[in-house]
Amino acid sequence: MQIRKRDALKETRIGEALTNLVIPAFDIKKQKPVVFSSYKLKKVPYLNAFLSDICASSSTAATQFPPYFFENHGVEFNLVDGEAALNPTQIAVSEVLQQNEHPEIFVLSLGTPASESEEIYDADQAATWPKETWAIIDPKFQDRAYTAITEYYLSSIFSCFQPRKTYLRVQGYDLNPDLSDPVNVTQANLDGLEEAGKKLLTKKVVKFNLDTFDLEQDKETYAEALHSYAIFLDSILRRMVLYFCEGLLIFCMEKENVVGEANLWKKENKHI
Repeated sequence: MQIRKRDALKETRIGEALTNLVIPAFDIKKQKPVVFSSYKLKKVPYLNAFLSDICASSSTAATQFPPYFFENHGVEFNLVDGEAALNPTQIAVSEVLQQNEHPEIFVLSLGTPASESEEIYDADQAATWPKETWAIIDPKFQDRAYTAITEYYLSSIFSCFQPRKTYLRVQGYDLNPDLSDPVNVTQANLDGLEEAGKKLLTKKVVKFNLDTFDLEQDKETYAEALHSYAIFLDSILRRMVLYFCEGLLIFCMEKENVVGEANLWKKENKHI
């Protein structure tokens, strides 16, 4: 897989990308996150690593792939998938907010479907659990809590500081557990996931209630929401192109005016 990354990305560094990139990973030796961000390269030059190394680091899912080691500018990295400690969308939004005083942020967040949450535990039952049981069940609680707090953070930003329509999270919450094995790449499982994705498009958008932490259905389906989002982005891009063309036109007019004045000066001062 790394050979294919090298073949595709060559020796391209993150600083040579055509757009700003924010790619998180987690250093298991230093026990801290590493965010390879185009915005950070001036202050932290050693983050300007090869994209092939960065992509390999950010895709080494724990228990599925071994951690990835590389060096850049004399700095060692021992990395695993950034989602071990970080949410990529949350990190990207935070980076943009730090760099721009009045940012316009547009987020399309594509989640991996999750199994439906079941209310199968209560306080009385948990009070009898030994440490061994907690060791098995507690990570599930932590994962649910981490996901909820991340969604709370993002929903808060886009409901308070920006129009809510600039953020769309596509996430299924009722995936068949039989399809949830990440290492099952049989054709039957892949076909099942594809069919689940198609069905998700027909379902109502699920949004996060900031007051109750409950998931609530919106009026639109995911297919309708994606269509609306695409139209919205198209209008933004058209506006950006219009601003660029207007700026280019003004520049050309100013340049033409300067050339015209220079030609007039030459005519009036032929004797010099």
